[in-house]
Amino acid sequence: MNMEITSVKYKTDSIKVIFENGNFFILPITSEYMKLSLGNDISNEIIVRMKSDSAYFLCRQQLYKYLANADKSIFECKSYLQRKKFEDKVILTILDEFREKNYLNDAEHVRKYLDFLKRTKTAGKNFVLNRLYMKDIDKSIIESFMDEIKLFDENYDEILKLAEKKYKIIGEKNNNYSKLVYFLQSRGFSNQTIFKVLDMMKNRGYIFYKSDDNNYDDD
Repeated sequence: MNMEITSVKYKTDSIKVIFENGNFFILPITSEYMKLSLGNDISNEIIVRMKSDSAYFLCRQQLYKYLANADKSIFECKSYLQRKKFEDKVILTILDEFREKNYLNDAEHVRKYLDFLKRTKTAGKNFVLNRLYMKDIDKSIIESFMDEIKLFDENYDEILKLAEKKYKIIGEKNNNYSKLVYFLQSRGFSNQTIFKVLDMMKNRGYIFYKSDDNNYDDD
């Protein structure tokens, strides 16, 4: 059954075609669709093709906007498009297209993400690994960055500053040593790194206490 076009609206990057039953499609600007005009009688076969073209176009445009805000992993992009209710076959096709154009590259994403964390957050190796696993980054890619990831546990000056700042909040209270340990563990630092930093603090004169109020000295 044919359907008549009742409105054609042009935007910078798209065409909105509205039919007599109220349905509409947002379509890419192509030579074929630019020929459409008010009153055209469109066959069902062409309408089916328009529906498909519209789905791929909108999915592609949505992903462009998502990536404009920040670099993302392939898994994050897939999850985002699924939340936007695009069909899986459309999502997979668009993701493949973006990978082929190198708009999506998980190895490059990891490199950028590590650089971002270095600039913005004092966090340990375990924190970084957990975030990368949440992004569903392939283990082989993570392994290729492992030497760099381990360095997050060796930035002792910044970790010490973080611990000293937390100490000022906790103060010389019962069990302040354990509270600092838990805090640094929550930031993803290994126990080896944590104990080294707390020893550095003790050497600087910081006082730690057990729960019984006795001065804490584990030497």
